[in-house]
Amino acid sequence: MMKRFLIFLCIVMFQVYLSADDEFGSSAEMNFAGEEKYPQIIFSGYVENTFSCEYDKKAEKESLLDYTRVRLNSSGKLNDNSDFAVGIVGRMYSGSTGINMTEYLPEEKQDDLNPFTAYIFSAEYENDIYIQEAFLTFYFDYFKIRPGRQKYYSGTGYAYNPTDFFNSKNPLDPGYETDGLDGILISFNLPAGAELECFYRTGYRFEDSDYQTCLKFSFFSTDAVLQYTGIILNRTDFEMADADAASIAADPSLYDSYSTDYRIHFIGGSISSDAAGIGLRAEGGYVMSSAETSEMTLDYDGNYEVLLAGFDYTFEMQLYIIMEYYRNGAGVNHEDDAGLNEIMANIAGETDSIVKDTLFTGVSYPVTDLADAAVYAIVGLRDRSVIINPVVNWSVFSGGMLEFSGIIPYGKKGSYTGSLPSGGFIRAKVSF
Repeated sequence: MMKRFLIFLCIVMFQVYLSADDEFGSSAEMNFAGEEKYPQIIFSGYVENTFSCEYDKKAEKESLLDYTRVRLNSSGKLNDNSDFAVGIVGRMYSGSTGINMTEYLPEEKQDDLNPFTAYIFSAEYENDIYIQEAFLTFYFDYFKIRPGRQKYYSGTGYAYNPTDFFNSKNPLDPGYETDGLDGILISFNLPAGAELECFYRTGYRFEDSDYQTCLKFSFFSTDAVLQYTGIILNRTDFEMADADAASIAADPSLYDSYSTDYRIHFIGGSISSDAAGIGLRAEGGYVMSSAETSEMTLDYDGNYEVLLAGFDYTFEMQLYIIMEYYRNGAGVNHEDDAGLNEIMANIAGETDSIVKDTLFTGVSYPVTDLADAAVYAIVGLRDRSVIINPVVNWSVFSGGMLEFSGIIPYGKKGSYTGSLPSGGFIRAKVSF
């Protein structure tokens, strides 16, 4: 039923898109007095299909997943001082839609698990339709206000953004879009081209809400940001949940009692610049936490530093190189030091890195006018683990893209990286 509805919705939106120039105008129209006509509305969107495959060498089996994503957008200007945007996303899954997170654990860790743990650490991809973003923007002489569901980012890194606590990023697919956040953004124009930006995400109560303030300024060819963030994060005590897995399996509502919410305060910033054609960037700061884990097995120090520093450069022959070093002060020194809590937190997306020191590097080259080939690598600097990520992007036609991406992990036998499945995906996308 949902699949038919999405197909019908795409056809309707595509017909509207084809007639948009006549009804609304894709660019500003003028009346007889030479004034712009309002409202000005533009319709757009895309249809995307991702077919992924994973091969688990421990279990000697493959898992296939087909994921279709449709996004329909409407944006435009209401008058000279306001605009809007609305984005609706539909998602459909088929194939291996069930996820057992324990399958990504090293074999030794799997053998030590409670027999019920695989059940409580499982999830299911479900078809759904939701509003990805819907906001209004009001412009005034010295400031703007944007209430509603909106995308909001921080940081300058490509593979990692340690100063962005509102979004999670997959370093193996870092450019994939994120969903909007419910809140309000206020931006003030300051002298010398500086900007003061305040973002507030609504919680159940004021004390449950999240907020961020940034002072942005530029000098010469450098952009800099000073940042303060206050946000509530969540960590799960997977070791205690594993010990009590039978009780949780009998009453799944108990699972939430093994998680703790805590507020972190972050002070830091980011900077990006260009020197002799080399793109330079860095971001980082210090995290201060109110985490209270004395009654849990997390062994979590909530006060730590984060840092990312990197560069990119394009040679005259169009060969592109990129390198980023990421320091996660909350990580462990070696993968061998990681327990069930650290590994499962990374699998579940609660953390973006298990180890303290990670290097992301890669090269890209346009093999034709319409296709780029690249090889990226995520390297654990202390334990010499690596995940190789070959990627090919092909612009089939205007608005049509094909992407081929592979995942090849290498690591010490019994380590987390060495136990990861190999695989990849093929993604086809048509934008309109």
